[in-house]
Formats: sequence, structure tokens, C-alpha cells
Amino acid sequence: MRQTLKQILPVGQAAVDLLFPPICLWCGAAESDAERASTTPAPSSAAPPASPSATPHTSPALCADCVERLLGPRPSRCRRCGMPTSADAPALPNGRCRACREDAFHFSAVVPLGDYVDELRDAVLAMKETTGRTLAMAIARLLAAEARATMESFQPDLIAAVPMHWWPRAWRGMNSAEIVAETLARELCIAWAPRLLIRHRYTAPQSDLPRTRRRTNVRNAFRVSRCYTLDRPRVLLVDDILTTGATCSEAARTLRDAGAADVFVAVVTRATSP
Repeated sequence: MRQTLKQILPVGQAAVDLLFPPICLWCGAAESDAERASTTPAPSSAAPPASPSATPHTSPALCADCVERLLGPRPSRCRRCGMPTSADAPALPNGRCRACREDAFHFSAVVPLGDYVDELRDAVLAMKETTGRTLAMAIARLLAAEARATMESFQPDLIAAVPMHWWPRAWRGMNSAEIVAETLARELCIAWAPRLLIRHRYTAPQSDLPRTRRRTNVRNAFRVSRCYTLDRPRVLLVDDILTTGATCSEAARTLRDAGAADVFVAVVTRATSP
């Protein structure tokens, strides 16, 4: 029976796609089979064997044209903070760039999908809306496809999201960083730790504050949930935007103080200016 279902399901899906062609979540255009194949991440040879329950989930696709526009240029980046580097502004011998050489981050590396500009910026803002769940899933799959090797090189044991305080979360109805983190966990077959971090203190929006006040604004804003005991795990921390790094650094400090061995950051976008 199981083998019969495996043979029938692809045929059924093909029939549905023929009658109702998949629609790109970003531009709304109907996708062809070739476009879907080009935006579906190939399995990584470095990925551990997945159990049936850990098989990566599929999520709505983006068309090939939108993927290229969302990704934009792919510059080399500082491993430490994720900022673009160039021949005119190369990374320093210590592995940091000129933008982060004075910053004492509590995370070890940052991997962004792209910069907070143009259509990717618009997509991140759309993800924050109550209707942005499926878009957040698709963007997360794109991040997994683009940066799988880098994220797997961190050898994370857990994936967690930067949390929102309960009040703005209740107002918005969702936290896009959690959706991205959960989808990444499924795509990479890494344990998802929901509500690992709790934002127990309300803070003013970082975007409303100057750079000099952002670290103090989020100081002691997080705690690790009592449901978890951290026994030296390596944690991949996920957020939608990284600007100065203050929020992710404070979240990473909280995780390290609670027992995490190391913390790495994956974000959808890296802002190149505060």
C-alpha cells in the first residue's frame, strides 16, 4: 500500500499543477516546471541522513526571476559580522572587517541571505505582516539553498529564533524570525528549539534608536526558558534583519551564559548602514 501511494502521489500532484499552476509568492506569475526545479535546493552531500520524520518539508516556491532579483549581487562578506567586503575594504588579518573590528560580539559568525535593500528589503517587511507566513517559509528555503554549506559548517545542534516580547507579538500575531528558523530547521534536518529564548523585558524598537543606545536598550532583555537545559550545544540563532548586531549579540550572550558552547547567526538581510 505504501509503495502504491508513493507512485500515485506524484501523479496526483502533477495533475493538480496542470489544472492549477503554482503561483510565485512574490510576483504572482504562474511557474513552469523548469522554474520550480531551478529554485528548489538540491540535497547537500554533507547533510546527515534524514529520518522520515526529519525529511525537509516543501514550501511555496519563488520563480527564477524573483529569486535573482531578491538575491541581488552576491559580494564576499566578513565572516564575523556579515558585512560586504571588497578589494577596497578587505577583511583584516584577524578575520574581521573594518566595520566590526571594534565590536565585541557574543556570536562567532553571521550568514545573511542578502543586504537590506531593494526587493529583499520589501520581502522582509512583507514577511512581518499577518499574511507573510508562506512568504517567510519560501525565503527560509531560499536561505537554506544559498547558504546550506556555510550553516552546516557551523555544526549546530539547535536552531532558535530571536524572540519578540509578548505584547508586540500579540499585536502582530506572529514572529517572522520564528517561521524562518523553524523552516530552516526542517530544511537542514537540525533540531528546532521553539521558545528557547524569551524576551521577558519590553524594549523600544531598535530602529528608533541611535547606534550608541542599541546595546543598552536590549541589555538583559532575554532569558532562556526553564523548559531547556543547555549542555554545551552549538546554536544557530535566526533573525530577519541584522543592523548593528546588538540584539543578536545580547541574545547570544544570554545563550552562552546559560551553557551554549557557541552561537552563530543566520539572517535574511544584513543592513549595511544603521
